[in-house]
Amino acid sequence: MPVRRAILALTAAAVLGSGAAPVALACAFHGYTPDPTLVDVLLATEEVVIARVEQGGRAFAPAETLAGPQVTQIALRPSAQTRIAAQHNADLLVLLARDGSYGPWQEVTPLEGAMGGVMRAVLSRHAAWQSGDLRPRVAFFARHLNASAPALRRLALREMDRADYATLRKSSLPRVAGLRQDLRQDDDALRPIRILLAGLSGDRSFVPLLSEALAKGVETGKPYLGAYATALIELDGARGVEHIVARYLSDPDLAFDQREKLVQALALQYRVAPAGVRRSIARDVARLSRQDAGFAQSATRQFGSANRFNPSPAVGGATDR
Repeated sequence: MPVRRAILALTAAAVLGSGAAPVALACAFHGYTPDPTLVDVLLATEEVVIARVEQGGRAFAPAETLAGPQVTQIALRPSAQTRIAAQHNADLLVLLARDGSYGPWQEVTPLEGAMGGVMRAVLSRHAAWQSGDLRPRVAFFARHLNASAPALRRLALREMDRADYATLRKSSLPRVAGLRQDLRQDDDALRPIRILLAGLSGDRSFVPLLSEALAKGVETGKPYLGAYATALIELDGARGVEHIVARYLSDPDLAFDQREKLVQALALQYRVAPAGVRRSIARDVARLSRQDAGFAQSATRQFGSANRFNPSPAVGGATDR
């Protein structure tokens, strides 16, 4: 199966299924490559059309061709989910795409609220967004983080999730409505990016929540420790670093995987944080590396190649580069 067709099929299944494919951790946190988003589908495929659901839910009819040659007929039967939705919305429009004139059509997403306009805007930016510079794409979807349509909000979150942390940190992000309530959901695949957005909000009232969640995560083995630590340092600066080092990383009995995630968060913040925070991280990592060979190995793995950081006594605090 061609790569683009595989991407299309995978993403269409994710969008039409649970709403968003599950992710282990936010891409912004540690370089994890997430499943393709709806936007990745549009940028990778050759033909895109907006279709109406007709004949009592038994057929699609083209309403507007967004990419590729003009489409006059669509050999695809609406899914059961789409047929049910059409029963409640006679004007339902669905975004369809395929990889070339001979590939099979796939349902991508129903178009509710502003979603249709957003899809048109995405395709109009096709060439610019293929350049590899994520900043314009992140800026575009940051403006939709508080969209009224749930599907568009989730798409905007997934677009934030795929960006590297440095790009997110430099972006103009709005205060996300309902973020505190969303963070209390236990099984949300978008929880990691929401954690990072809490840290990037500048709202220090999130500090107790993040600190408590980090403690609970270490105690119970729950995921997202790295995201919580990254967000806590973002809001609490050097005090956040000192808290994580004193309470968790100084504990010789801390589980290996937990230590790795916390050291990873320190390495990420060492790359992007203000000078004072970076000095605090460098000082504590160098000290713990001298005291604990296991920690030194973690520090080498997480800091070494990415940051040219050598946690040795000779480095000390002179790492602000």
